[in-house]
Amino acid sequence: MSDKENSRVRSKNMMYTQQIRHLPARSTDQLVSRVKKMAPKRYALIVHDSDVNEQGEPAEDHVHVMLSFENARSINSIARELGDEPQSIEMWKGKAENGYSYLIHATKDSGNKYQYPPSKVIANFNYQEEIKRITEEVERSRQTANSKILLDSLYKGEISKEELEKRLSGSQYGRMRRQIEDVWCKHLQFQAAKWREEMKKSGKRIKVIWISGEAGTGKTSLAKEYAEKSNQPYFITGSSRDLFQNYAGEHTMIIDELRADIVKYPDLLRILDPFGSQVMAPSRYSDKPLVCDLILITSPYNPAEFYRELFSKTNGDSVDGLEQLLRRITLTVEMDVSHIRAVEYDRGKKIYRAVDKAEKENRYSRHYREQDSAASNPQELFESMFREAPCVETDSTTSVESA
Repeated sequence: MSDKENSRVRSKNMMYTQQIRHLPARSTDQLVSRVKKMAPKRYALIVHDSDVNEQGEPAEDHVHVMLSFENARSINSIARELGDEPQSIEMWKGKAENGYSYLIHATKDSGNKYQYPPSKVIANFNYQEEIKRITEEVERSRQTANSKILLDSLYKGEISKEELEKRLSGSQYGRMRRQIEDVWCKHLQFQAAKWREEMKKSGKRIKVIWISGEAGTGKTSLAKEYAEKSNQPYFITGSSRDLFQNYAGEHTMIIDELRADIVKYPDLLRILDPFGSQVMAPSRYSDKPLVCDLILITSPYNPAEFYRELFSKTNGDSVDGLEQLLRRITLTVEMDVSHIRAVEYDRGKKIYRAVDKAEKENRYSRHYREQDSAASNPQELFESMFREAPCVETDSTTSVESA
């Protein structure tokens, strides 16, 4: 660049570099004095005496001075005040922080070079604190970039929501929780659209099995065992405050202990609708698109009892009557302590009747399990507390008697 061009080039930030043996100032102290006379807003200086060249040989000792001015200055004017040639000054085009970091080789591209301690730097500000701040900012930026990569991978289905959360710190998860939910929900929507197309092409319908019975009859145990036969992950609803919060696209779902106050009737109908164009389950942060081939419902009520309980406190029935629920259910099962039976709803008499030759012994009930558990008998357990333990001779007793 010519002198005329250098006179036109102005910048607020610039880097001065010169070999020690060619330094116009006789010492670094004199160089610092010249720099101070220019009244820069900030300056930092270091002598590089441990660099190596491309051949791995020691490089000549040289000095770097990073300069920041309040107003843009020309390269020519700064060179004159330093008593050196304009070619020794580089207009700093990037962030000034990168220039100050380069002094100790703390930038991304200089990580393979000798790392100088911050204490070697002469500056008119607290250089060590500034480097600490820059390092923390870079780390935050790196984490943000990494977070974006993880969100993109979640969106594409390359990693699961659980895997992503494991890679985050607590503070990162706190900041990203809503983003994660939104991206995950969008991924599920794409998966759901693809699943619906496949279901339509194959002519398949989802299966809905409603299992009713009192507490202790083993409804959930039966549902889990049947779900496991698919040899794929299944989802079981969680807290009644947010049943579907952790749903992750499983094709088998257990809605456990369904009661009238847990889910709204229109929502339940949408969840069970085999022909729904976009079946969504209500959730706190965002509704979850469902891709379920099999839905198992456990409840203390059969479907008709559930419907009556749901609307017992209102006048009349819902706009969507009981029939809307019944036609969505593929199989209804009733359980008591001794038997499991398939049942069908008699619409004329409005009662459930047992299906012929569809009854099994209930090996899932608490009563069945207690028959095989001696410890579950309170009287037997009480008596066992007062039985004498068998007398066992210890090695030490034997050795004394032998003696």
